[in-house]
This record gives sequence, structure tokens and C-alpha cells, in this order.
Amino acid sequence: MEYERSTHLRAWEGATVAGILQSADYARAVFTRDSELHDSLRDTDDDVRARLRRQTIPYEPGRTFDIVMWEAALSTPPYARRRFSPPNSTDSLA
Repeated sequence: MEYERSTHLRAWEGATVAGILQSADYARAVFTRDSELHDSLRDTDDDVRARLRRQTIPYEPGRTFDIVMWEAALSTPPYARRRFSPPNSTDSLA
């Protein structure tokens, strides 16, 4: 991960809270939504634990993290974004 290799990291997040700043509930919602979106199975609990472990990285000596987020990322829950499917070819365009 870029977080683990970096001593100075700058990041911009426009739609979601940066992974390294996510709470367990927020991260779980992100992983669950992504799993459903991509029709893939994953161990969400393991993913959440790994994400939370990485939250200690910015506090290690010699590291600087500058993370800018759009304000809406803080007020929009990750599960509010919906999956959109292309229209069925038999649907009327009228």
C-alpha cells in the first residue's frame, strides 16, 4: 500500500473518506458495497481489521500525511451510492 511505503503522502478524496481515516462501520459499508457492485465474495471482517491496523501508520515517527477531502465525503454515507445497471436491450427508449 502507498500508505505503508510513504514518508510524506498527499491525497485528495472527493467522494469518500480516505481509507486510512475510516471508522470500522464506514469501512465495512465500503467493502460490502464494493463486493456487491462487483459480484465478488470477500472476507469483509478481515478487510476492515487490516484497514484499521493501517491507521497507526500516520503516527509513526518521520511520517507526514496531508489528506484533503471534499466536505460532502464527510456527510454522505458510503452506502448512499447506488449500483446502476445498463438498460435492458428490450426496454423501450421512448
